[in-house]
Amino acid sequence: MFYGRKQEINSVLERIADGSVAVLGARRIGKTSMLQATKRILEERGKLVLYLDCYDIFDYSTLLQRMELDWQIHGG
Repeated sequence: MFYGRKQEINSVLERIADGSVAVLGARRIGKTSMLQATKRILEERGKLVLYLDCYDIFDYSTLLQRMELDWQIHGG
């Protein structure tokens, strides 16, 4: 169950309107859950959200492949 992160979610929602957001922190503190909750809110507001987990991406080739798969886009 996800709870107790309203302030952090609101902070991301405020900042994302003007640019990008990076969420940093130790393992297993709820970063992914917070971002997924934020993503749901933005999608409910009609926003297009392109979320990409870069945990296991170490080069541009893998990044581009993952973007194509996850976002259903075809690059060149």
